[in-house]
Amino acid sequence: MDSEYFVKKYPAPLEAKIFQNGIEIAELKKNDASGFTLTKYDDGKEWILANSVHGQRRPFSLSIRESGNAGRGDAASGKGAKRHPHHDYNEHASSHTGDVLTVKNHVFKHGGKFYMLRNHPEGSAPKSYLSGPRYISRLDNFPHSELSEVGKHDSHGGSHRLKRFRGVPVGEASGLGIAGSGHRVKVGEELRDIGLLLAASSYLLYASA
Repeated sequence: MDSEYFVKKYPAPLEAKIFQNGIEIAELKKNDASGFTLTKYDDGKEWILANSVHGQRRPFSLSIRESGNAGRGDAASGKGAKRHPHHDYNEHASSHTGDVLTVKNHVFKHGGKFYMLRNHPEGSAPKSYLSGPRYISRLDNFPHSELSEVGKHDSHGGSHRLKRFRGVPVGEASGLGIAGSGHRVKVGEELRDIGLLLAASSYLLYASA
């Protein structure tokens, strides 16, 4: 069974709420480190999201790691230890060994496999990509073993450009956070354990403007 998330931008500047099955489960807030803090209500767990990847700020890229304040205090009420997210994440660090999730140029790696956000799946008609949802696909034939190698496609043309890779759809995203329907993200079983992180990532990268 797929897991479906709904992300909605609220009037407060740079703030969003995340729902699952109609229940508000988490929030996104701008922090004082030029990034965002994602807080899950039921256990108070926190993650820091920053757009510095492998030492550089990149479009359609971000890094997520657990905050040192995870699980402290009552997340739903905002009570507990004072939070200093800039102490938990060094946005200029080139190593991402401590990241829970790293997205680089739409691509991320999970469970030893590569995936791409906003992918045009193999075998689908071009018009379906223009009018339908944006798919999250598994790249079974991706030619790299490390996420750091994805940058090779930034400046090289031809058939090896990153956007030309096609995959097997395992999720989808649609809608804008500012619209009444919000931003919806659906993930299949193989991405269920990082579904909340993908929902937050997809919103920040594609729907938060």
